[in-house]
This record gives sequence, C-alpha cells and structure tokens, in this order.
Amino acid sequence: IEKYSITKNFKIITITLGSRLSEVKKHLPIIAQTLNMLYKNERNIIILLATFDHFKEVIKIGFMSVSLRYFFITQDHEKQISYQICDLAIAKSGTNNIEICNHKRNIITIYKANWLTYFIAKLFLKTKYINIINIMNQREIIPELVQRKFTVKSLLFHIYKYLNDENIKSSQIRSISKSLEILESRKFNKQLVDEIIKID
Repeated sequence: IEKYSITKNFKIITITLGSRLSEVKKHLPIIAQTLNMLYKNERNIIILLATFDHFKEVIKIGFMSVSLRYFFITQDHEKQISYQICDLAIAKSGTNNIEICNHKRNIITIYKANWLTYFIAKLFLKTKYINIINIMNQREIIPELVQRKFTVKSLLFHIYKYLNDENIKSSQIRSISKSLEILESRKFNKQLVDEIIKID
C-alpha cells in the first residue's frame, strides 16, 4: 500500500464490487455516480478498489468520469491491508463483509442483482438481512443497500454519515466488536461463519 503514497490527510474508502462480472457491472454505475457527487464536497479521499485483474478494464471504462484518485488492489494480502487501513468500506454482500468486520472497520453492504436472481434467493432466505452481523442481531447494524435501496442518494447519505459522524462510527464498531466476540464464543456460530468464508 505504501507504493501509492497515501498520506494521513486523506480518507480511504475501500470498495468491493463483486467476484462475478455481472455483479461488477450491476454495481459499477451507481458507485461511479456516487463518487462523482462525493468529489464535489470531499476531495481528500482515496479509493481502493479490491477486485481482480480481469475486471480492471471494465472498471476503468465505468470510472472514466471519476475524478477521485483510485487504485486497484488485486493481491489477496493487499486486499486485507486495504480492509485494515480504510476509514470506510463499501462492500458487495459476501465473504468480504466478515473479513472487513474482523478488522473493526466501518462498513456499508451493497447488493444489486437482476430481479429473478434476487427473487429466487429470497425464497431460500429465512431472514430479511444479508449481512451476518445484522442476521445474528436481527437489526441493521450495518446499512444494507439492496436492490431498490442501492441508489446514489442513499449511498451518498451513508458515506457522509460514516465519514463525518464520530458517534455513529464508534457505535457501529462497538456493535461489530460485540458481535464478533459472540461468534467466537459460540462454537456452532463460529463454524457457520467459517463455512460462509469458504464460499465465494
């Protein structure tokens, strides 16, 4: 990460767009529009894109109008560092969410799929939440911007909130920390999390 010369006066946002091309394409337009809006008021921000080499060209095209500085993070060990040092993570629902939570970082969960895929998935879900921290607490500790809720306006609102409101930031980290302690102390739940982490 040092090679990017990121100084302390910059805020770091780590973003994961998904592990499939369809996911990247679904999330990319809203992320790019949001970053353009963010640039108008917050120019001391660096974007770290934790992704894969084969998605770089697609993302570059989608980010052609983005003025904020961004860097691709494609090595697994560097992705973990990007989770550890970020001020905020915007993460597609999945295994990376629990990895980010393990680093005690503020996080917003996003997810957008075609309606048929989402409808079928909902048939098998027994909870209204998709982030494991929210599932175990049965309340929204981590904002979930899913389907219609995943908009530029909503994402921008939560970004400003988690970058600038110390009380909200601290409250989320405390809740995440307590949830992780519970997961560690309950063998069944820990095994469940371990299985989730194995599934991409």
